[in-house]
Amino acid sequence: MNLEDYTEYKHKNFPATKKDARVPGETLLWYGKDQQEKDKTPEVMTLHLEQSRDWTDVDISYAWNSLGYRGPEPDYTANKKILLAGGSMLMGVGLPIEETLPVVLAKHFNADYLNLSDYDSLTEITEPLEQLGVDYDPDYVIIGDTRFVVENNWLMAFIKQKLKLHGVDIRKEDLQFFQQAFDNTNRSVLKVYNGFIRNLFPKAKVLFLIAPRKNFNFDTGFENQLTISKDYMVDLSRDNAHPGPNSIKAIAKEIIRRLEDG
Repeated sequence: MNLEDYTEYKHKNFPATKKDARVPGETLLWYGKDQQEKDKTPEVMTLHLEQSRDWTDVDISYAWNSLGYRGPEPDYTANKKILLAGGSMLMGVGLPIEETLPVVLAKHFNADYLNLSDYDSLTEITEPLEQLGVDYDPDYVIIGDTRFVVENNWLMAFIKQKLKLHGVDIRKEDLQFFQQAFDNTNRSVLKVYNGFIRNLFPKAKVLFLIAPRKNFNFDTGFENQLTISKDYMVDLSRDNAHPGPNSIKAIAKEIIRRLEDG
């Protein structure tokens, strides 16, 4: 099975991993869960919220820069630079770009930014960080929460889904064992990944954003970790799933505090 076959199989059998194409230089009016026909897949972190804003006349678009990411062209000569990489929250799905986390942070620090998002697992951003992030030479690096830690974590969810679908009787103790084994592996991967990031960007302040969820629900033990709890979630973006502008401001405020104090 080559990479194309693998990708096609994954997207067919685990639809949550499928992304709209980010073609450099193009603009989309809808992306990910932010669709004209609303996605019915909820976000665990915002299940307790109801939509409080009328987004009807709000201009939202997803313009990809020459690298294929949302945001302006990176300025490699800027005096201060922020590198971000992660999932849909960092991309700002369902939000106008001026209300996204990268822009709020960039305005506060009077900095340029490069946002390598969005991806479904932390390890998926390894190659973009190496190929694009190192040359950017950022002052701050923010690694955002994604759906999984490693690329094959989607497989565990897929297996559990299939077992349930076909009525396969697996003991609760066995499933707990599998989950614990995956969690322990994820902790080890995260420790290695933290070292990898610090090695790539030795001069930068590094902060991991971790949002506990079903497949990512444990403490990393990092000193440079900010746990994004439900307390930060006060409103919704246009897609009725991702954090809204006030939630983003609350998260940004804590990130700024951590970066400035650290």
